[in-house]
Amino acid sequence: KDISLPTIKKVIRSIGQPEMPANSLKSRTKGYLLGVLGVLILSPDTLLIRLVDTSPWTFLTWRGGLMTIGMILVLSLSYRSKLLEKINAIGWLGLLIALIFAINTTFFQLSVQTTNVANTLVIIATAPLFAAILSVIFLKESIPISTWVTILICFLAVGLVFAGRLDGGHLFGNFAALISAIGLGTHFVLVRLKREVDMTPAIGLASLLTCFIGFNMSSDLYL
Repeated sequence: KDISLPTIKKVIRSIGQPEMPANSLKSRTKGYLLGVLGVLILSPDTLLIRLVDTSPWTFLTWRGGLMTIGMILVLSLSYRSKLLEKINAIGWLGLLIALIFAINTTFFQLSVQTTNVANTLVIIATAPLFAAILSVIFLKESIPISTWVTILICFLAVGLVFAGRLDGGHLFGNFAALISAIGLGTHFVLVRLKREVDMTPAIGLASLLTCFIGFNMSSDLYL
């Protein structure tokens, strides 16, 4: 058969330039937008925490409790009659995600109230780096050299943050942020282990667990 000229041109253009599926491109764009939105929400969140003059455990109780109520409303409206089915679908992995997310929230709260907000946000920003390292171990993903160089530079920057504040209070806050960053990176990887399962109900369980942790550790509930 004769090959038409348009077909030849199409083949030439495709060499070395693999086309990205439309669905994949949309998912990646959505991921970028959600990531930016998360940063915009997280930044003022730390300032609001510092403005509320109360113990971290009391704050965690209210934070977890209000998040639980909010998640119940959102999940009920989203899933309606399938709510219990969706909760059951998360399985043991969802329970592990909920536990890790609750621990992240707890240490994030402790960090914000015991060190500089800037320190907390800089260290928390390393969460994707931990996720990248864990994805190599558990998801067998390959990471380009440029990403490894970026990871090294970021870890050196975090080391400078620690070196600048070695007194007891700030050191604990920095370590709390580091634990939160590692946990958050672990959370990202665990969610990707079962992409086909909606793990949103796990966040609702994490909120309830956060409220339980704060309630058991707080001396009162006055804000």
